[in-house]
Amino acid sequence: MRTIAVFAMLGLLAGCLPAPHAALNHASDLYQNGHYDEAAREYQRVIDMRPSWAPPYLGLGNARWAMNERAEAVEAYKRAVALSPE
Repeated sequence: MRTIAVFAMLGLLAGCLPAPHAALNHASDLYQNGHYDEAAREYQRVIDMRPSWAPPYLGLGNARWAMNERAEAVEAYKRAVALSPE
């Protein structure tokens, strides 16, 4: 009985906490479809999940640039380069 409860709890948690890669793909899809504001929010959500991962900062920079938020875009780009200089 206890095992079933643990598996049920893990299943619920897995549904509530999407993997960063899946969330990054979702943000990229939003960006590609011109939903820059939504994409920026989703990229930020990925950053909140994995703050030391460069790709969402690059995506956030692109979304901010597309929204003409140049200073915010440059900051996101700087953070991406700092995390992954190559």
